[in-house]
Amino acid sequence: ARHDYLPTNPHLVVSPDNSRGKLTALLNSAQSQIDIEIEVITDKKMAELLSQKAKNMQVRIIIPEKKTIDNPIIPNTQTKILKSPYPHAKLIIVDNQRAYVGSINFTTQSLDQNRELGILVSQPNIIDRLRTTFENDWENALVP
Repeated sequence: ARHDYLPTNPHLVVSPDNSRGKLTALLNSAQSQIDIEIEVITDKKMAELLSQKAKNMQVRIIIPEKKTIDNPIIPNTQTKILKSPYPHAKLIIVDNQRAYVGSINFTTQSLDQNRELGILVSQPNIIDRLRTTFENDWENALVP
C-alpha cells in the first residue's frame, strides 16, 4: 500500500528502524554471559559496549577468518575464529535465556542504513538448540 513501515511486534528487530536500540538493550540486559556468532563487528559503539560488558562477565565471540573479513579483536572478550563452516550467522545469546537471530551485523551500515531483519526469542527449546550450535562452533573454532 506504499505506507511507511512501523515495526510494532516487540520481537522483531528491524534495521534501520529499531535494531540499534533493541540489540543494545539486549546486550545491556545481560547479567552473566553473552555469546555472539557474527560475520562483522566494526561499529564502534557496539564494540565498546561488548568490551565494557566483558569486564564484568563472560563475552564469547565467534567470527570468520581475518583473510575473509577484517574484524578487530574486541578488548576483554574471548574471541575465536571459525574457518568452517563459514560463520555467516548473526546470533546473540544472553544469559542462556534470550537470543537474537537475524541478518544484522554489528556495522554502522547494517544497524543504521540497511533494511535488515531479525527476531528476539526466549523459548527454552529454541535457546537450547541455539546454545548447542554455538557450543559446537566454539569447540571447533580457533584462538586467533
